[in-house]
Amino acid sequence: MLFLTLALILTQVIITNTPAKEASAATYVRIKNVWQQNYLYENGDSVVYGNVGADTYQSHWELLDVGDGSVRLKNRASGEYMHIEHLYGNVECTGINMDWYSARWFVEDAGDGQKRIRNSWQSNNYIHVENQTGYAQRGTINTEWTSAKWILETVGGTTPTPTTVPTTPPTPTPTGQPDLIVTDIQWIPENPQAGNQVTFKAVVQNQGTGISNNGVINGVSFRVNDTVVSWSDTNTTPIGPGQSVTLTANWGPNNKATWTAENGTFTIDAWVDDVNRISESNENNNHRNENLVTSGTPTPTNPPTPTTPPVGQPDLIVTDILWVPENPEAGNEITFKAVVKNQGTGISNAGVINGVAFKVNGTQVSWSDTNTTPIGPGQSVTLTANGGPSNKASWTAANGSYSINAWVDDVNRIAESSENNNTRDENLQIGPTPTPTPTPGPTPTPGPTPTPVPVPSPVPGVYGATVPYTRYESETAVRGGSAALRESLDFNVANTASEASNQKYVALPSNGAYVQWTVNNPGAGINMRFTMPDSADGMGLSGSLDVYVNGTKVHTISLSSYWSWQYFNGDQPADAPGGAPRFRFDEVHFKLNTPLQVGDTLRIQKTNGDSLEYGVDFVEIEAVPAAISKPANAYSVTEYGATPNDTTDDLQAFSDCVTAADAAGMDVYIPEGRFTLGGIWRIGASNIKITGAGIWYTEIHFPSSQPSGGGISGNDSCSGLEFCNVYLSSMLRSRHGQRAIYKCFMDTYGTNSYIHDFWQEHFECGFWIGDYDDTIVATSGLVIANGRIRNNLADGVNFCQGTKNSTVQNCSVRNNGDDGLAVWPDATMGAPMGVNNTFSFNTIENNWRAGGIAIFGGDGHQIYNNYIKDCFKGSGIRLNTTFPGYHFDNTTEIKFSNNIIINCGTSVDCYGGERGSIDLEASGSAIRNITFENIQIYNSQRDAIQIGYGGGFSGINFNNITIDGTGLDPITSSRFTVSHEGAAVMVYTGNGTVTFRNLVMRNIEADDPFLLQSGFNLIVQ
Repeated sequence: MLFLTLALILTQVIITNTPAKEASAATYVRIKNVWQQNYLYENGDSVVYGNVGADTYQSHWELLDVGDGSVRLKNRASGEYMHIEHLYGNVECTGINMDWYSARWFVEDAGDGQKRIRNSWQSNNYIHVENQTGYAQRGTINTEWTSAKWILETVGGTTPTPTTVPTTPPTPTPTGQPDLIVTDIQWIPENPQAGNQVTFKAVVQNQGTGISNNGVINGVSFRVNDTVVSWSDTNTTPIGPGQSVTLTANWGPNNKATWTAENGTFTIDAWVDDVNRISESNENNNHRNENLVTSGTPTPTNPPTPTTPPVGQPDLIVTDILWVPENPEAGNEITFKAVVKNQGTGISNAGVINGVAFKVNGTQVSWSDTNTTPIGPGQSVTLTANGGPSNKASWTAANGSYSINAWVDDVNRIAESSENNNTRDENLQIGPTPTPTPTPGPTPTPGPTPTPVPVPSPVPGVYGATVPYTRYESETAVRGGSAALRESLDFNVANTASEASNQKYVALPSNGAYVQWTVNNPGAGINMRFTMPDSADGMGLSGSLDVYVNGTKVHTISLSSYWSWQYFNGDQPADAPGGAPRFRFDEVHFKLNTPLQVGDTLRIQKTNGDSLEYGVDFVEIEAVPAAISKPANAYSVTEYGATPNDTTDDLQAFSDCVTAADAAGMDVYIPEGRFTLGGIWRIGASNIKITGAGIWYTEIHFPSSQPSGGGISGNDSCSGLEFCNVYLSSMLRSRHGQRAIYKCFMDTYGTNSYIHDFWQEHFECGFWIGDYDDTIVATSGLVIANGRIRNNLADGVNFCQGTKNSTVQNCSVRNNGDDGLAVWPDATMGAPMGVNNTFSFNTIENNWRAGGIAIFGGDGHQIYNNYIKDCFKGSGIRLNTTFPGYHFDNTTEIKFSNNIIINCGTSVDCYGGERGSIDLEASGSAIRNITFENIQIYNSQRDAIQIGYGGGFSGINFNNITIDGTGLDPITSSRFTVSHEGAAVMVYTGNGTVTFRNLVMRNIEADDPFLLQSGFNLIVQ
């Protein structure tokens, strides 16, 4: 690939490329499903199926030989390709990188002239339509499924070549949703006596009209007198309408799948889909209860001598490392395998992944993480790489000598008798490549890490949120005892300080260590951002620090790492150690009995004598206003049975109060205190105000840590809601494999709702606004204002599913594990396109994934006067066409203006590549008609503005842009281009045009501020 550099030019410069020659005539096929007797065709960025005519070019596919036995499937109408690069459940069709193995397919013979289509990258994934979603799906299959068998009909011009249609009639198409019930509970032995080990079974029937999800566990939990004793969690075969399956307990909370019988009468409860993995038409009929009567001691019999179960612990080792091809050459894609043996005396855990990480010269390149079959003592299993940090399961070979490392149980899921023998190293020598390939230019020699340039602070009413507190950074504090400054100004992601404000914090490793400030604003309210270690099982540790005012101890701060610490392999978070750590900071807030006064000294000190090292990033001090009294026109939740400051479930009282207030035209008041809600609070009232006594007084707490365990849901009749003056928290600490369904505010809020003066943290998301019912109710006119949206596992706010005319303003959005503020115009279930949303005067900080602000499509959005800082492993502002839904095809203008971006971008995102402080990724369709105006970008970790992928760019204008400081990390390698130092503008596509007017650049690390791919039209004026 050729790249050009461009010196700064004060007059217009246009770089163009010669158009490619027109391709010769091609042969196309139509791909017909054996079960449904209809065809795959392109629709937007997806592959769908239906009975389209033979002259529909969207249903014509060209099979392009790759050379390794696989093909690319290119659409005749769009010229785009089938792939599964983003691992959605459906097959995508977009522009691709030609290196993607996700866009390569093996067409395999299935007999009778039929084919199966298998992906090269995810080698166990086939294209099928088993679940009848309307989209072509990808996943593991039963080889007998006709839903995964295809007939390839050649078409010349517009007339298909006749083919023989199978005589087997198609299976009826399931529609609607499944509805799983338990029709019978069984136990073995049939008449148990005290002392017997009882195994429970449940007969599960789908009485709905839709099929249950392929690959999703049809789980059942078994309870005896309301105590869970065992469960079944291995069946993933879809259950069709009217079908039944018997599920047998295979495990339990005491590491056994049985219950020890006692004398008495017991209620046995079987609960199918107890963790709500499957969306059903009725979620309230999943239980069945039966009585079991046991008595006496079992009469001794003479059964066969039981097999002695394994005792002790497993001990997994790698006995061999294999690779395919066996004798690789440079350029080959190598798949690694590991032979894993259990040399211990115990069996490995059922249902727990026997994972292996593969490294080349110390860098992880792939992993195996699908095998959950227990490995018994003395047994061996061969595990094959199935994924990797670059979204592929293989490593691209190059000439040289390599050390290959296989590490079984690298994330320590399995307790072993020895944890120090899990790795094996072997050498791999790769000889010369038969056909030399062009070599990119020399890798730049990194110079000294550039010094960060001074950056502006938020200015109330100009940039960022206007807030009532003053921040005191730890690096400006007086340090004492063993306190030490930790910093990572080169953004080394292994350092905890890379996630700190300004990449600096103060560590307090031993008793007497402290940080101390002189207070310049009065206040009793203190919020502290801190870090402390995780526990070995990822459940967190407990600890404390003490608060001294003018030398006198006034408060002990209880701390926990329960909510923090997530671990990434690729882009997927895990809760237990193993993988790259993130979310290493959390926050805690408290009130002092006596407010601080100007001139007081505030000290945070370690005095508890434990062995933990704590870190303080900053404190924020504010005056706490008086509590808000009950309004005259309001009912209090305490009048309907809610009781503060205890552990009783107040959910019903809250719901009853809202229902009564809605009927009477009254409002709702939540007084001072902590109220516990045991599930999702669903609000259906309209034109009602729900207010607490203030964010320092009223707390709504959701104690569940499980999926669908809490949060506030607006249903289809919720509209005109005002919600305010409350602090909200939860015990959620996991995304539960992206299935938590545990947002602080979720679903739809009708028209003109107003959520303001709130503080929320420790949810899956702060806000996820979007309706997913059969009749979409799109939220319009929602205003989210004066809020604190912090320390969530995913997005701060996501306007989704047609949300329009809605605003986030004057909010502090901090330490979230995905986009801080996002607009995703998803089209699930026919949702309309989201338009005219606004993000203004917000401060977005310390995101630890994705971007500060993200826009994925729609029209008319306005993003202005925001202050974006310290985004870790992500961009400050990002746009892409990766996700399904409406992109920028109907965009007339989306405008970003008067925004500041500081310390953002990265060289090592979730996929091991770089991201700009502003990142434009046209990975699917084109990005068009975007204006950036009066933007200041400071201290980009790598490149300030990054533009790429082949979807195309048009109508992109950058006006009055200042770039000051790039390349703050020392990395020069590139996932997308040649090696390079930090550039002002980096482009890795030849498709598109971007115009800069009045571009000011300072402190650019690269000698040339522009790195461009040949063919791209860059206009600098």
